[in-house]
Amino acid sequence: MTTNLTFKLTAAAALTFCSLALQAEETVQTSEVTVTAGRVEQQLLEVPMAVTVVTNQEIQESAARNVGELLEDIPGVMVNNAGSQGLKRVSIRGEDTFRTLTLIDGQKISEQKSMSGASILIDPSSIERIEVIKGPASVLYGSDALGGMVNIITKKGSKKPFEAEGSVAWNGAGHGWAETISLGGTYKGLNYHLDAGYQSHGNIKTPLGYQKGTDFRQKNASAFLSYDFNEHFTAGLRADTFDSDINSSSWEYEQDPNSEFFVRIPKWKRDKVALFAEGKNLNEYLTRLRWDGYWQKNHKNMRNYVSQPNGRMKVVTDSLADNRIKTYGTSLQADWQLGESNFLITGYEFVQDQLEADTLAKTTMAPMLNTVTNRYVKGKETTNAIFASMETSLPQDFTLNYGVRYTWVDSKLSKAVGVKNGYAPGTKYNNAPDDKVGQV
Repeated sequence: MTTNLTFKLTAAAALTFCSLALQAEETVQTSEVTVTAGRVEQQLLEVPMAVTVVTNQEIQESAARNVGELLEDIPGVMVNNAGSQGLKRVSIRGEDTFRTLTLIDGQKISEQKSMSGASILIDPSSIERIEVIKGPASVLYGSDALGGMVNIITKKGSKKPFEAEGSVAWNGAGHGWAETISLGGTYKGLNYHLDAGYQSHGNIKTPLGYQKGTDFRQKNASAFLSYDFNEHFTAGLRADTFDSDINSSSWEYEQDPNSEFFVRIPKWKRDKVALFAEGKNLNEYLTRLRWDGYWQKNHKNMRNYVSQPNGRMKVVTDSLADNRIKTYGTSLQADWQLGESNFLITGYEFVQDQLEADTLAKTTMAPMLNTVTNRYVKGKETTNAIFASMETSLPQDFTLNYGVRYTWVDSKLSKAVGVKNGYAPGTKYNNAPDDKVGQV
């Protein structure tokens, strides 16, 4: 009896020791995660902000079909699906979604025609990791990051000369399939990565049955290429495309036989080309100098349909939208080591969004009123910003972080035209073209 008890105690002690050892090992691995949330590569535990990282291993092991599903279990982060499986927006610490800045490799996804914030237009198969800053990050990233920031870091090369992987997945919630393939490597200073994917998902299955009009499809492809000229200088480019077909509906309307509601987005596409050049450890003080430039186009076609009773009448609103946003951006950042205790980040950013939007809205209040309104808008917004952020090491392992940012914005509405039932209700604005005013 004594021997058996001793064996049990010894086994329990051994298991406890192994568990503690594994936990210690996990802690060490966590501390070695490198992030760029502070606009410079740092160990996660050294970042002076509340940062959560979704690692590449977590992405690979997850059954998430999009970035929103990867983020929904992070404390302080709420994912808004807008009644759709394929349309996700993020809110951090209770702030509105338009107060959360969404970046891909540090570059903004622009959304100028919605107060709901930018949708995350990238497939998980292209992602190396995701960094989420919870709380204001305005000095480094601007006023769009008052609630927080989501920075998606894409895959770039590999530690081996050649690696390839592929996957096929089935999701029972919407009878959906997903296929991905990627390859990449590093050879004599040349870094490359290619990936492509396709997903098709049916209506979502709920406890009340399948919800109609919630299916979606998406496809993506990307290519990355860079070259290390020497240990100090690297340059490269990345091109990617993401295209989606998204449907959205509401249970409230679906349960009412006299009402109908749906949103159809047969095209929401993002195309992007980006270039970069980076120098490291250039002299005693300048530890890094990096330039980035990119062009991006965001194109969305959408139909919003609502039909509901209003007394003895039935009101139907049917709206069609075609929104195109072209974005040109560039940035220059210099990192300085000023003595042993001071690290300074300085930078300049330029972003210009060029918007063109066509809207056709039909309103019917049978049998009394029928209207057709056509609107055309063209404008641009140019943003310039300079910033500086200093980190000063103090005695007893204290660190002081302080900084300043100055942003100036120039917005211009060059054309705005409204046509109702074939006639312009007012005057033309800002020399709008004659072919935009006339019979609908």
